[in-house]
Amino acid sequence: MRRASILVLAAIGATALAVPAAQAGTVPKLRLVTAQPLVVRGESFRPSERVVVTALTAIGPKRVVVRATARGRFGATLRLPNQPCGKAFAVRAVGEQSRPATLAVPGPPCVPPPID
Repeated sequence: MRRASILVLAAIGATALAVPAAQAGTVPKLRLVTAQPLVVRGESFRPSERVVVTALTAIGPKRVVVRATARGRFGATLRLPNQPCGKAFAVRAVGEQSRPATLAVPGPPCVPPPID
């Protein structure tokens, strides 16, 4: 009986150590859902962590703060100006404890108006 309980405790300990190790090996990822409004989904972030999502545009960055779910996922919507130079060319998500994730957004380049 005593030997069985030691084996059960050892199995529980090994499982508890394997879960963080499995999460440590995953790399956070971003996926583009729509371009206007800009909607991205993130996965493989730390559970319940605060994530800052930044859309990079030619007229300046736009940020939104979200919280990952218990599974390390999130969705973020960024409302950007509806003009050529207001569209995002990249999105970056940085968690408190996770590695940053970056996504290039496809689209035509921004051509600023001519200077008089």
